[in-house]
Amino acid sequence: QTMKKKYFVLRENTALGPARLEYYDSEKKFKAGALPKRSVTLSSCFSINNKCDARHRYTLALFTKDSCLTMVCDSEEEQQAWLQSMLDLRNLSADEDNSPVPLFDRIWPVTVKDKGVGSGRHLVPGQYRLCLTNTSLGLVRLNHEEPDITFQLDSIRRCGNKDKFFFMELGRGCKTGEGELWLQVEDEIIALNMHDNILR
Repeated sequence: QTMKKKYFVLRENTALGPARLEYYDSEKKFKAGALPKRSVTLSSCFSINNKCDARHRYTLALFTKDSCLTMVCDSEEEQQAWLQSMLDLRNLSADEDNSPVPLFDRIWPVTVKDKGVGSGRHLVPGQYRLCLTNTSLGLVRLNHEEPDITFQLDSIRRCGNKDKFFFMELGRGCKTGEGELWLQVEDEIIALNMHDNILR
């Protein structure tokens, strides 16, 4: 991961290639015809979202099965313009392929801890992405697109955050059984962001 300034180019779906986000070391290299440093096909993204980041305010994330490209913008207007353009192009690509577009409102990289329901037989501790919709939370393993396990929001009795941890108290109706699920994240700001968004 690098935080050096890059030159981003958003390309539409054409005969030369699918809709994609590319970046170059500089505008000069782009205009000189250099190959992109990285190219992400939008139809390969299972989610494109605003991202909570402790160091940068206006951040976007493109999640593919096995990686995440993070893009930092200079303003909220720029962030929303990039996000809407990428979502529009991805949705057009999905319509042409007849492939469904997953609808996640937020995604957070998390580590499931080996305690509470995280030590049970239904859930393997390790790295996941916690994916929020308006009705549920899903835990998606890296290199997968579908949740290993889904929790309906109304089955969560309470949730909270402490330091770099977010936790949920789950009811008996959950596949894991009742108990607490502890998730470790990068820092306490992200844990608080998870708490706020899931409560909302």
